[in-house]
Amino acid sequence: MRKLFLCMLVLFSIIISGCTEEKDNRIVNVNTRNWDNIVDSSKGTIVNLYTYIDKEEFITYVDKYIKPNLKTEHDITLRLIIDDYVDIIDRLENYKATEDENGEMDLIWVEGSKINEFISKDYVFGPYTNQLPNMEIYLDNNKYENSMYYGMDLMDSFLPFGRSQMVLFYNEEIVDEAPLSVDQLMTYVKSNNGKFSYPEAKSKLGREFINTVIINEIGERAILSLSGKESDEEILNVIKPGIDVLKEMNPYLWNQGQGYPLDEKELIDLYIAGEINMAMSSDQFFVENNELDDFPGDTYSFVFDKGTVSSYSYLCIPYNSLNKSGAMVTANYLLNPDAQGIKYNPSNWGNLPVIDPSRLNDSEFKKMKKIRIKKYSIDYTEFYTKSIPNIPKELDLKIAKIWYNEVYKK
Repeated sequence: MRKLFLCMLVLFSIIISGCTEEKDNRIVNVNTRNWDNIVDSSKGTIVNLYTYIDKEEFITYVDKYIKPNLKTEHDITLRLIIDDYVDIIDRLENYKATEDENGEMDLIWVEGSKINEFISKDYVFGPYTNQLPNMEIYLDNNKYENSMYYGMDLMDSFLPFGRSQMVLFYNEEIVDEAPLSVDQLMTYVKSNNGKFSYPEAKSKLGREFINTVIINEIGERAILSLSGKESDEEILNVIKPGIDVLKEMNPYLWNQGQGYPLDEKELIDLYIAGEINMAMSSDQFFVENNELDDFPGDTYSFVFDKGTVSSYSYLCIPYNSLNKSGAMVTANYLLNPDAQGIKYNPSNWGNLPVIDPSRLNDSEFKKMKKIRIKKYSIDYTEFYTKSIPNIPKELDLKIAKIWYNEVYKK
């Protein structure tokens, strides 16, 4: 009787829609249904994946790999819609204002830095990630970024999908070996006056490096004890060991620390010109993805043993999606090792996997290791084990202000 009732309910909803060209979305209460039922109810449906992140590599990844595989394995038709961030937010706000429960967006790929707006305005459906098998299989729930981001509780409503990580690189013909700790970097900087620099704190990369040094010095627990709501003085009392390191380093930097590159591009230009022997990027595969003919000598990437700052992106389901089942199955699929490995391959995209390498079985791990990473890059296992959580935005900006007051000199 229950199956008959459900069939009649679905048929009725199709009839009253009056439009066979619309999405074949079945309104289901996925909170109380087991995974097999969710998968079954998603078959034959259309999932609209929205994002404002207009990356050619991502579009190719979805069109070439995800769409055909998702259709073959789950009979789901995936539509990718690139829209402006403001337009996505305006649409969600309009849904809320008009109490429209028939949303066109089923899944949204969003950067971690945007999560606060989605949470504070109650735009997302959840919890849902705790119902995904691949979340349980491949992600470590104790890892900070899988449950928190920028100091915000993800509430099982945002699924980690991709990440990038700050990387440093050096000219191997001049630098004997990479400094794998802040102490080793300090030794190098003092012994090679004027041959190191980093962007000032107005730039994303500059803040990533500053935060990396601070967290390496004081530890993750100390930095995560701060929310950014504290006064500048209270924050400085906690991060002072890291600030002191940056102050000590300052006179030995390029231009005697009297000025810093404005951004990543200016820093890279100094490196290409041979004015500095080390540089860095927010793109973990920067060296691999760029023309090495422009670089002096042999350029190799490295990260500190205690880690460098990483940035995550997530998948969320809008509160009024009509195809939550299809969205969940799609999200779960995007977390499997094949989908994560395809986007990790620098020849495809070069976006780091979020899955824990220790949770892969032997065949999955071997398959991931076979992905060709050039000798001057770092593989995913090292990136994963040497990553540092991002910090709350408010704290990030206050640390930048402290850096200008305590370290920067003109």
